[in-house]
Amino acid sequence: MKLRKTNAWLALGLTLLLVLHTSDVAHATDADLTRAAKQIRWFRWQERYDYIDDLERPRVGLEHVKHVPIFHPAIRLDVGGQYRLRFEQLDDALFNRTRPDFDFTSIAHRFELHANLRLGSSVRAFFQLGTYFEDGRVPRARAIDASDPDIQQAFLDIRPEGAVWQPVLRAGRQEISFGRSRLLAVREGPNIRRVYDALRLNLTPARGHRLNFFAGRPMALDRRAFKQKADETELIIGSYWQTPWFAPAGGGTDLIYLYREDEAARLAGLRGRDARHTLAARWHGRMPLGAGAFSYDVLGAAQFGTFAAQDVRAWAVIGEAKYQWREIPWEPAIRLQGMVTSGDGDPGDGTLGTFNPLYPNLSYYTRASVFTPTNLSDAGITFEVTPVRGLTFHAGVDLLYRMRREDAVYGPGFSTLVPAGVGEAGAVATLWEAGMRGRLTNAVTWKLDYVHGVPRGSVAALSAARFDYLVGQLQFRF
Repeated sequence: MKLRKTNAWLALGLTLLLVLHTSDVAHATDADLTRAAKQIRWFRWQERYDYIDDLERPRVGLEHVKHVPIFHPAIRLDVGGQYRLRFEQLDDALFNRTRPDFDFTSIAHRFELHANLRLGSSVRAFFQLGTYFEDGRVPRARAIDASDPDIQQAFLDIRPEGAVWQPVLRAGRQEISFGRSRLLAVREGPNIRRVYDALRLNLTPARGHRLNFFAGRPMALDRRAFKQKADETELIIGSYWQTPWFAPAGGGTDLIYLYREDEAARLAGLRGRDARHTLAARWHGRMPLGAGAFSYDVLGAAQFGTFAAQDVRAWAVIGEAKYQWREIPWEPAIRLQGMVTSGDGDPGDGTLGTFNPLYPNLSYYTRASVFTPTNLSDAGITFEVTPVRGLTFHAGVDLLYRMRREDAVYGPGFSTLVPAGVGEAGAVATLWEAGMRGRLTNAVTWKLDYVHGVPRGSVAALSAARFDYLVGQLQFRF
């Protein structure tokens, strides 16, 4: 009954948004109706609707709730939100290693509403409220998928006028992610994105350079309304320096430092305090090449610190390269991706070699988040075609290998798929993927993906079960 009531309210809200989006359609062009949607960004606080000041026509569609003057022309309010419907079907999850006959079909709803208030050019307040519903997952809805209404983001930006290096100080509950989200990701796949109670300082010391400093704690999820609070067992401190060095136009080199402290970490079959420093560099860029464009993104990371009574010495190299033909029908593209992450080679030597990806995007390989990128190497290839603008098809395969038999093969959240010392190093799985994604505008997007997992080596020795994963998603943002 509760889910039906929720769906009814969501349907009513979407109907009202649709009416708003199509209002004034009689005297508006298609370009007018989609202009506000073109401003929509991955991080909603990045959106700007200043163009509305220069309009020589009445507001149309979503413009009615964007860049609205409040009491004074310099005080402007943007109201926005999103609804996401996500369908997942999983058969023989994790190769049936964690639970026999682990099959389910899940339907999840994400509903968020935000307000972005700018007081001139120096102060901004951003507030986002979210409520999340999930039904059908076995054995129950995850904490990252279901919650009664709660504050998803609430922060204040202060930007002193005329200050050297253009500082922006941000305090409050916020999303943090940089680059390709290899080490800090917002957790877009599940229903509830990852946020932190944090303090952040952005500086722009020179053209093409941006310095980001931050410190905070991730939120400890609580399904009860307005009960989320910072997880006192975890701390993240870091800096991210974006530079234009050593790359062609449109790219650069990013220098990264992260310190993460976890008082209740689980790793390599042990529990204890993980205090880990990560030094990383990311090299990325895009350039015209022949009849198309070539892009690349490579991250190298080294870790040191302590875990329980052991010293940490771990590392990772993750990268991808893509070439897309621009002058051929359907603009075909080929993408190569690879990864090597260290594992522990001797559990008794007092040094832990297990790489910790911190707060990663687990879809390193495919849409199915089966493995934690630790003690693994990966090689994959993906082909893409775009028959019409806004519609892309892709298909590919990833081959995953265990680096060290003395360390485990890990599933999501460092769950153990193959215990340390069991089986051999070498191939552990082949993941086949095919899918499509499309968009009507930036406001309305959809995707559909299928993954077939084949166990190999030490995984197959414990379970010969293959898994099938199907996920579909429809998202409307305004």
